[in-house]
Formats: sequence, structure tokens, C-alpha cells
Amino acid sequence: MQKIRLVILAILIVMLAACSTTGGGQTGASTPSGPGYYTVQKGDTLYAIGRKFGQDHRSIASWNKLENANGIEVGQVLRVAPPGATADAGVKNTDRVGKA
Repeated sequence: MQKIRLVILAILIVMLAACSTTGGGQTGASTPSGPGYYTVQKGDTLYAIGRKFGQDHRSIASWNKLENANGIEVGQVLRVAPPGATADAGVKNTDRVGKA
């Protein structure tokens, strides 16, 4: 009887683990990419991402429907340009820095 309980418990744990997800609810099949989007890297914060792309971190949170600005995860793809912006709006031009 004890062995049966252990087997059932093990099966339930495996099933529960298989149901868990990461990535902020986005799936690989429908995850946008390219200009105007950024994939979160280890050590990133929403504030730092906003600075990198010249955007306010609160706007990025809003565009991505983030309830918790600290809840971003490595691998998560975020919109870093306003919806409807031109393709390069989310890319900060660093070629002109320091040039007259």
C-alpha cells in the first residue's frame, strides 16, 4: 500500500512539473522579434532596458501589460517601441554619439 502511494505521489509531482511554464506567459510560436522588441538577458532590469532604448520603463511595462515591473524573466521578449511606431523606433542610434 505504501509503494502505491509513493508511485501516485511521484506521478502527480511529474504532472505538476510538466504544467509549469516560464517566460511571462509568452510562447515561442507567437513571440514577436526584430526591431522594436528586446529579449531579456540575465541581469536586465526594466529601468535599464528603458534607458538602453530611450524609453520610459513605465511605458515599456504598459506596452507589455506587465503588472509587476520586477517580474521580467530571462528569455522574455518585450516590446521596446510604442505600438504602431516605425520599425527602427525602438533602436537607439549610437552612431551619432560624439559626432557633430
